Amino acid sequence: MGTTIPHLLHHTFEQHQEREVILLKRAGMYLGYTYWQLWETVRRLTHGMAARGIGEGDVLAIVSENRPEWVYIDYAAFFLKAVVLPLDPTADPLEIAAQLKKHKARAVFIGSMDFYQGLKKFGEDLPQLEFFFPFDTTRSDPSSKTEFFRQLTAMGEKHRKKQPDFFRLALEGVTRRTPASFWPGRDAVLSQGELNGMINAAADQMHLGSDDVLMSAVNLSDPLERVMGNWLAMRAGCTIAYARGEGHLLEDLREIRPTLMINYAKKMDELLRTVQSGAEQKRGFLGLGGSATRRLGEVLGGRLKRVAVAGDLRQESSRILNDLGVSVVRVTVPDPPDNP
Repeated sequence: MGTTIPHLLHHTFEQHQEREVILLKRAGMYLGYTYWQLWETVRRLTHGMAARGIGEGDVLAIVSENRPEWVYIDYAAFFLKAVVLPLDPTADPLEIAAQLKKHKARAVFIGSMDFYQGLKKFGEDLPQLEFFFPFDTTRSDPSSKTEFFRQLTAMGEKHRKKQPDFFRLALEGVTRRTPASFWPGRDAVLSQGELNGMINAAADQMHLGSDDVLMSAVNLSDPLERVMGNWLAMRAGCTIAYARGEGHLLEDLREIRPTLMINYAKKMDELLRTVQSGAEQKRGFLGLGGSATRRLGEVLGGRLKRVAVAGDLRQESSRILNDLGVSVVRVTVPDPPDNP
């Protein structure tokens, strides 16, 4: 199957090319992106970043809400042997700027235009930062180091024509020892082998299948989501749906209809408390037995089979999920192995 994340992605691509990997809401409806589309986008971005001179050892920061571009950049960086620096998009721009300076980031990929406007004010204090890549810019601005993110894919096509074997050779060049990513709480950069070991350990906790539709409200900068809701889900050939934030969770659950959800116990408690409170106010939830349970199940999408939680659920939350026939899997983010 492979011992690095690029090799895992290649294996899944070969097995599930036509299966949907990402569900994303655009213009009021969910659109599906296949593993073939994911692979081709990662290929173009790998070529595009190489065309800009980005390569082995460069630190690439990502600060964004959950969206496909986050995943594309993460994978493309690994093909280039660059090092990913995942940053919390809810942090203050000043704090983000400090992290960029500390880790000598060469490029930063930004999801929110508001955050981009706040962060670019610190550009002069970050001489090592050569590129701002906001996902939604409509034009490039060389004077502020800003480039149009989508230009990378166009540049990638040109680079691919000139160097058609580059992507294949890049895949072959990634090894277990290749430095891959900074990790929260650790000063050292983790290798591909260490990340793969964490994925294997996560698989022992949470068994996924290619028929699963997974939804998580946890940001991709969080180790829980990155290991289990992204890399492990990709390895299993799952479909991954991005929740749009806590304010949209119930709507997303009804529309996505996931079979599996990942969240922290505290956040899951809050969600179930909100659902139960709403049901009690509208239809007298308590004492209605099976009919109330069915309604609650419909609110949660109607197909939910498992909930993977980090931490301990309150007793009432466990009871509600048990009544719905939803199994609870308690998970923890694995530590990197001693011998990757």
